[in-house]
Amino acid sequence: CWCFLLGLLPIHVARAAVLRRSAQRVLAAAAAHSEELRAGVAAGQAQDGGRPWYMRPPYLGLWTGVVVTRKYRHAVSVPVPETDACGGAHSIAMDVWTPGQGDGAPLAGRPVLFFIHGGAWVAGNHTRNASLAFLRRMAKAGWVVVSCSYRKNKWPVHILDCATGLQWTARHIAEYGGDASRGIVLSGASAGGHIAALLAAVAATGPGGATPSALQQVRALLAEVAVKAVLLWYPAVDPKDDDGEGVGTPWGEQFYSFFFRTCVGGANAQGDEWWDTVQPAAQLRAGRCRQYPPTLILHGTHDSVVPLAHSRRFFERLQALRAHPRDLFLPLPYARHSFELCPSRVHSAALDVAAGWAGLFAE
Repeated sequence: CWCFLLGLLPIHVARAAVLRRSAQRVLAAAAAHSEELRAGVAAGQAQDGGRPWYMRPPYLGLWTGVVVTRKYRHAVSVPVPETDACGGAHSIAMDVWTPGQGDGAPLAGRPVLFFIHGGAWVAGNHTRNASLAFLRRMAKAGWVVVSCSYRKNKWPVHILDCATGLQWTARHIAEYGGDASRGIVLSGASAGGHIAALLAAVAATGPGGATPSALQQVRALLAEVAVKAVLLWYPAVDPKDDDGEGVGTPWGEQFYSFFFRTCVGGANAQGDEWWDTVQPAAQLRAGRCRQYPPTLILHGTHDSVVPLAHSRRFFERLQALRAHPRDLFLPLPYARHSFELCPSRVHSAALDVAAGWAGLFAE
């Protein structure tokens, strides 16, 4: 047994060296992007206490995200009236995380982060997901964080619920110390990243822009919402797989398209007009959202669930439509889908970059 364990030691040493170099590459890429981001990342690292990497999130974050910050979580139930076109009256469950470490500043006028969980549009919830360490990190940095759930029925109920949650946040987050008038940083992971990207596209549509009929209600809900920035973790921004980067099926359809059409769209999934209500890139191609907010995309190079190419192409289309100096596409070396569940130096570096980048919009 001991011989076997000793035989594994060189493998673990080599893996640790690779992850250390990869984390350095992530931080170096952020520093090379801009001086303000380099300073923001450094400030975030200092704020986190200067602890060694194995004592910082996500290593302790997965535990403290559940236990330590529970006392700073406030469960919220947002009622949705029967006027909702998709399912009638119901309620949306959300958690509001308030700053819990006591930085001495009054709990008022704090920046707001609105987060949408992943789960392939059919699973997951706002309380238990892979991004707890990120939410904890942002709350500790002084943000008021809203973690939103949504119904897992047929599209577009997902985006309607999240738009309703954003509307509630704009109206009521001051009761928890947040200031939505300064603009909300909109974030999401995986399927939640797709919903966040599409919400930002609809919100950025100009007054004279055309909006697909199924998204008109979403646009009305976002009338009071100011989205200041978009922070996406391995987002599934191309459910149709227009570029054919994913796995195919024996009958010629891309698997992503087949899954979304049958499991998420159901009987509603009919024709190109319906897909226009799903694809954030469709809004970009139509030139409807030239005011799309500054965007950070973090995506693992070894993601076998959502292809890295989907995020890269979305970012390229966004740049072609409008370039913003704070836009950043950051591939994470060797990281897989939901890499937060297997903490490493790379994830710790990604958290540093995400917190530092969001901090640019905290004023």
